[in-house]
Amino acid sequence: MLTIVITSALVLGGQATGTPTTIRERYEQLAEEYSAKKQAFFQAYRAARTAADRQDVIKRLSPNHTSYADRFFALAKEDPKSPIASDAIYDALQIRRIRPTPETTEMLAMLRRDFATSPKMAYYLQQLSLRSFWPGIDSLFREVLKRNPDRTSRGHACLGLAEILSSRARLPKIMSDPKMAGQFEARYGKERLTEVLRADSEALLREATTLYERVLSDYADVRYFPALPEQKQTLGQRAERWLAAHRELEIGRVAPEIEGTDVEGKRFKLSDYRGKVVALVFWASWCGPCMAQIPHERELARSLEGKSFALLGVNCDYKIENARAVLAREKIGWPNWYDGSPRSGKIADRYHIQQIPAVFVLDAKGVIREKDVRGEALSKAVESLLKEQEAQGGSTIESE
Repeated sequence: MLTIVITSALVLGGQATGTPTTIRERYEQLAEEYSAKKQAFFQAYRAARTAADRQDVIKRLSPNHTSYADRFFALAKEDPKSPIASDAIYDALQIRRIRPTPETTEMLAMLRRDFATSPKMAYYLQQLSLRSFWPGIDSLFREVLKRNPDRTSRGHACLGLAEILSSRARLPKIMSDPKMAGQFEARYGKERLTEVLRADSEALLREATTLYERVLSDYADVRYFPALPEQKQTLGQRAERWLAAHRELEIGRVAPEIEGTDVEGKRFKLSDYRGKVVALVFWASWCGPCMAQIPHERELARSLEGKSFALLGVNCDYKIENARAVLAREKIGWPNWYDGSPRSGKIADRYHIQQIPAVFVLDAKGVIREKDVRGEALSKAVESLLKEQEAQGGSTIESE
């Protein structure tokens, strides 16, 4: 993350004294200034007791992120081939987390042109792969994979490119829901998404599969968090999880059994709901897109009350106290297993979950019929299966 990179950058050059003159010294001063402002903001925000207090903290202390991104980028452009330039560009990209701009495209082009062979790419790409829909992001990863002599950097380029392409392959399904389409257009821009949608989703998925398989054959032992030696997860583990999900959780397969407990310790199983259409949602309170779907899920459960339908959740909050709090606050009355972190939860592991929200729609026989549908697309999938069940002679009314 950005904080880690800034901290490491400060260590590299030491604490600048006096008036900074070199690009390195000015970069270190800017990084320290931005880090201090963020720290002060988060400390005040956590200490705020009311919503009004938090809004006041945001107004007074939130750093001007766009301004800082521009200042990092301006430093990089002063000497675009210096070792500090790549750190400054990366920090600017990390600050500009959401919507792509002409500046982010220029930054990616500079990284591709001047730093594709740098061993630092392993650290940069691990985060930049999250910018799946940015123009130029895939070109950077391809260049690093092709030219970088460092095996760790090539491994991250291979895995990251696979993740970028698989995310783009899912875009048509995401955009089929008007509400999600609106959110994505606000985030990435309609013109950019239209450009991504022109690609052949099946071709993207085939290339992603090939790249995941290459990760397993060539880079399986490379660590996923190169800056955190205590984190043991490898690129191979992530690739195998994705490949296993596509082998075992394809549409048309019976969903794996789930047996676990809710936040109060009550044990129940997925097979308890056999005979009903099921929407199974992996989510957490720390996941913004998950929480954005809660109102629609609540309305779906309400509108189909008494029907042969069950909305089931798998909560992935790190602490059970957080899970209990969000269930109460959001008035979530449908059953939820508590699984803990998606990196360590047994249910998430069985379903090979790599990101949330993850949604599976099952028919009355427990067969996966839809995946990764949200909002209106989720409602339509459920209603279609209820109609299918009725047409086949099954009851769509829940028995007493």
